[in-house]
Amino acid sequence: DRRVMPRVFPEAVQRRVGILVRSAFLRGVLTSQVNSVPERLAPVRDAALRVFAQARNTVPSLSEMALRFCLSFNEISSVIIGVRSVQELESNVADAEKGALPPEQVDQLCQVSVPDERLLDPQNWQDLITQSGSRRAGEREGKPRNANGE
Repeated sequence: DRRVMPRVFPEAVQRRVGILVRSAFLRGVLTSQVNSVPERLAPVRDAALRVFAQARNTVPSLSEMALRFCLSFNEISSVIIGVRSVQELESNVADAEKGALPPEQVDQLCQVSVPDERLLDPQNWQDLITQSGSRRAGEREGKPRNANGE
């Protein structure tokens, strides 16, 4: 949810305050689990798959794209992530070490939108907390299938 960026980023820089990002993976939506989200989140899923299809040559996974997108802004001090295994942690660290995405890809990602912005607020997804807890460790690997099953 980038709505706060124009207001918060300049203010944080002026006040010399760090910015922490949470829910970088949108509770698993921006991972290989993208096709497992409830149908009511279809607009978020579809937007994620569209943008990933365009970025596939630069990043191998949605989760890497999401993490590196967050790390592409100098104003962001830290990205808080959750992991279920050492393997997920190591994978996320390896992704983060790749650094920022190319500027043209960041610009492209900044243009992505969904019709109902409330869908981007994970606070509205309480039912996903239970569902995501049942996933097996290591399911982050693999590439999501797009809307065409590819």
